[in-house]
Amino acid sequence: MLSEPTFNDIKRPLVWEPTNHIPSNQKSKNEDEEDFSDLLTDLRSELQTARDAEERILKDIQNELGRTGAAIGDKDVMHTFDLALSRLNNQIECVEIDSRQLANNLRVVSGLAEKISSKVSALDVAKSRVVECLQRVSDLRDLRTCAEGVEIAMQHENYEEAAKHIHRFLALDSAVFKMGEQIDAKDAGHSMKYSYEILRQAAGNLIGIIEKKFDTAVLSNDTASMERYFKLFPLINEHTSGLQRFGKYLCTKIEKLGDDNYK
Repeated sequence: MLSEPTFNDIKRPLVWEPTNHIPSNQKSKNEDEEDFSDLLTDLRSELQTARDAEERILKDIQNELGRTGAAIGDKDVMHTFDLALSRLNNQIECVEIDSRQLANNLRVVSGLAEKISSKVSALDVAKSRVVECLQRVSDLRDLRTCAEGVEIAMQHENYEEAAKHIHRFLALDSAVFKMGEQIDAKDAGHSMKYSYEILRQAAGNLIGIIEKKFDTAVLSNDTASMERYFKLFPLINEHTSGLQRFGKYLCTKIEKLGDDNYK
């Protein structure tokens, strides 16, 4: 015999529901069906409107063709119109085919242009490397020429010519010296490292000589010699030293001039 359920046997809370209550999921389904029905009705109405408009346009065309045929005395104007329309359709199809062919040709041309562009870029890279290589060769040749020329100029005390060679040596790219270190020449007299050492020693010796000659010219008040050696300081990258010495000379002259005028 089954016993009646007790209060503790109830798993969910007691909620009052009206007898005409519709579940929320069923209500949502009904609303979707109503929306779809309304949308379908609207589409049918628009389709019917479009059909009516098409029929009116066809009737207008037929009426115009009839009036035109009556005006020109041609009863077969509708047939003529159909032929003209057919020719127009054929021409449109030809234009469409030509357009597709043109599009295909343009794609081919675009591909060729990209290939040519890549080839040109490769040529530009090769050209830049060749130019760089030629510049390095020219610098190496200048390095050797400067080394040979500075030795001769120093022996003949031609300090202007020696300063020009040193100036060219100091203006060379540092990459040349790195290349010179990697070259293993059999004859040391023609190696890049040897040329670099010759020019470096000559630069140091020339700096000392020019400074000494300038100071001697200042002591002897030899203006011509001072101008001669002062112009050589920038060529050997000793701008500061030259300006300091010349400035010191000017200060001495100004001080002496002031003392003479004061007395």
